[in-house]
Amino acid sequence: MSPGISFGTDGWRGLMSSDFTDRNVRCVADALYRSLKKNAPSIAIGFDGRKDSDRFAAACAEVLVGRGATVLLNPSVIPTPVLSFAVRHFHCDAGIMITASHNPPEYNE
Repeated sequence: MSPGISFGTDGWRGLMSSDFTDRNVRCVADALYRSLKKNAPSIAIGFDGRKDSDRFAAACAEVLVGRGATVLLNPSVIPTPVLSFAVRHFHCDAGIMITASHNPPEYNE
């Protein structure tokens, strides 16, 4: 069983395979969809080049599309500011960036 999901001011921080798991990623994607309280929201998703970031981004997309969202999943690695630009440029309701950012390697080895 997972120890849980903990959010800070800059998003979700979790250790790979402990807190940051496929199950939890899907749970967070579903919670985001429900929090938008809008039929067919549009959501942009990006990811960095760290281990499994692309797989986690695809898992988010799968959940969101399954719920009825329009998803713009970038096909390759992008920096966070590019995702922010995409959210504004395409008038998305939300954005998800899969990245360990400045955290130590165990956050996304």
